[in-house]
Amino acid sequence: MNLVGRNFFEPAQATIIQHYRLQIWPGYSVSIRKKDGGLFLLVDPIHKVIRSDSVLNFMHSIYKQSLSSFQDECTKQLVGNVVITRYNNRTYRIDDIDWNKTPRDSFTLASGQEITFVDYYRVGGLKTGDLFPFLLAQMNHCLPKKIVVYRDGVSDSQLDTVLKYEIPQMQKCFDTFENYQPSMVVVVVQKQISTNFYALTAEQFTSPPPGTVIDHTVTSSDWQDFFLLAHCSRQGCSIPTRYICVLNTANLSCEHLQRLTFKLCHLYWNWPGTVRVPAPCKYAHKLAFLSGQVLHHEPSAQLCDKLFFL
Repeated sequence: MNLVGRNFFEPAQATIIQHYRLQIWPGYSVSIRKKDGGLFLLVDPIHKVIRSDSVLNFMHSIYKQSLSSFQDECTKQLVGNVVITRYNNRTYRIDDIDWNKTPRDSFTLASGQEITFVDYYRVGGLKTGDLFPFLLAQMNHCLPKKIVVYRDGVSDSQLDTVLKYEIPQMQKCFDTFENYQPSMVVVVVQKQISTNFYALTAEQFTSPPPGTVIDHTVTSSDWQDFFLLAHCSRQGCSIPTRYICVLNTANLSCEHLQRLTFKLCHLYWNWPGTVRVPAPCKYAHKLAFLSGQVLHHEPSAQLCDKLFFL
């Protein structure tokens, strides 16, 4: 068994689909968590679909089909995809392609060492740091006394990083205003979870109704967290969202956080129902997608208080 990401797979028993150049690796997802209700063990059979051809072969096929627009087609087809390096079974996401560099070019590490791309990907791993944008909107001609931040895209292993590095950077921004120290609440939003809940009605298991909150037994013993099922799925099972409060200087109770989170799930533009995550998280994803795919620069300051990205 080989460790790929957080799960274990068996490449030797892969099912090869030669016609589509695909491989299906069987594996297992194993998770052991200490919760308020005791020690929980999850073992689930999974599989991973991997393309047999390499990125180089894929680029060769594009080169033969469209020579004149080769770079544009490669960027369109590859950016955003996830690739795997077979020597260490690590996955990486392609964010951009620099056509002016070759694998023999070098760059400077954080330690000051010069290393080529070939050596870096051979002996090291891709090291990424999340940039946490902070947005301050002044609507009532006064600064807010309480600030609630919903931080999306953070795994359990990155919670300490948010608490020790990201939050102090946000709090440092308050020093730019004279005599301003607001209370702050930072809540981590986790959508990619494997936890599901079911309701037993008339001897049949169904998805719980929207607004269902689970804040005991399966919650963490180290963090103040809860599970909220805010939306309703028309087909299949509704998956809840986990919320972890990593900072609460406003002394908001857990019930207040749950109510606030659920109400924010009702505020998505032009939609009469609820969404899975609070509306600010959805807005942030929409804005980031538009800026990265279309604008490629900071939008006009005249649009900063408008939902132009929807």
